[in-house]
Amino acid sequence: MSEAATQLLSSVLALPEDELRAFRDAVDEALSDDAGDDAELDAILAKRMEDIRSGRVKPIPGEEFFRQLREQGA
Repeated sequence: MSEAATQLLSSVLALPEDELRAFRDAVDEALSDDAGDDAELDAILAKRMEDIRSGRVKPIPGEEFFRQLREQGA
């Protein structure tokens, strides 16, 4: 954590409890703006699970996946 962040944290923690809760709520709201990303990811995962369940896609064992990944130099 940077020195500026450490100083900010110290100041925030010194706030009265009601202001500290309001601050927490504001930070939580600021960080949750990616709710649309979650919905998009959920849709992708649901489609991929359906592909596997229907047989359109055949999964491979994790060991094979990681072997292929190592061979590609990733």
